[in-house]
Amino acid sequence: MLGGEYCNTEVPVDLLPGDIQQLTAHEMEVLWRLFQEIGRTWKDTRTDSINIGSDWREFIQAKTGVAPSYTGEYSNAVSCVSELILIHGEKEAFRKLLLDHGIDSKAPPLTRVAHLKVYVVNEFIRVQVAKEGFKSWKGSNYKGFLGGSRFNRKPRARVAKGQGV
Repeated sequence: MLGGEYCNTEVPVDLLPGDIQQLTAHEMEVLWRLFQEIGRTWKDTRTDSINIGSDWREFIQAKTGVAPSYTGEYSNAVSCVSELILIHGEKEAFRKLLLDHGIDSKAPPLTRVAHLKVYVVNEFIRVQVAKEGFKSWKGSNYKGFLGGSRFNRKPRARVAKGQGV
């Protein structure tokens, strides 16, 4: 079981309510640390994600600025991460959350920590890979979009000469 009493509290499967609230500076800071930790864990960042910080903030604004807002999910994520850090320490908390969570991604998220994994962590992973991953994996033609045919007849990214993947 990942987390403590707060993390394992049962909640409805739908988005947690948050349409009338805004994220605090502290919540943004914790979410940014989580986002950076994803890049560190998968080693897909050269600059600890600093170069995509403004893109990430725009993403958060888009997810919280209109209904249905993810603000409730993000606030829940901060509380869950805080409890995990309190129980396991920072390094181990992020390792467990990202690599050893034991949460079935195909099952509906029925606890607070499952909501964190499904609605926040998985989304942040997709953003991290799309914005930073391909570039750091030596794709020499990466400009923010994948190239090539949808039929996979040609590789989607070229590897720079002298650099293996």
